[in-house]
Amino acid sequence: MPYHDDMTVFYLVRHGETGARKINGRRPGVHLNHEGHAQAQIMAERFVNIPVAALYSSPLERTLDTAQYLSRQLNLPIRTVNAIIEIDFGDWTGRTLEDLANDPQWQHFNSFRSGTRIPGGETMLEVQQRFVNWMDTVRGQHINQRIVVVSHGDPIRAAIMNYLGMHLDMYDRFDVGLTSVSIISVADNQARVLTVNNMGKLPC
Repeated sequence: MPYHDDMTVFYLVRHGETGARKINGRRPGVHLNHEGHAQAQIMAERFVNIPVAALYSSPLERTLDTAQYLSRQLNLPIRTVNAIIEIDFGDWTGRTLEDLANDPQWQHFNSFRSGTRIPGGETMLEVQQRFVNWMDTVRGQHINQRIVVVSHGDPIRAAIMNYLGMHLDMYDRFDVGLTSVSIISVADNQARVLTVNNMGKLPC
């Protein structure tokens, strides 16, 4: 992997399967299920021989469960960060997709992510801003280093779209699967998305 003198490489990891069939949002007590633990173990093993300087995680249980496997693999403590937490689904938290299928606000949110606020929650733009602003801040602490960030599908996708220069309304043009790894290198004068939704061998 080519480096600039001021580069930081972010490995953005989505958490594993929970088995929940509702919108989890920021609900407490949502842990990985058996399948999710197996996914997280396999994902962590893919980081063998990759020199990682720090491990960050959203404070929610499903991300911390996932990060525990990385912590053991990398021999690093988990640092929790509120800025990379799941999108605030507000009034939709705990509801099923079937419940919302005929809700005009839900339909509007999924067709106009850049300008629609979730009732009682966030806009996708706010999610993108808090995540990318944190990346820009933490980068100064990890110049010429690799760091792993365990987060959630929508925040990771929003960050990737920022560095790809994609409009937020194009959010469904690519996937960020469970325990996938997306890699972004950021320097003072350049940012490159190196891989998205990686489920195989990771570049060193």
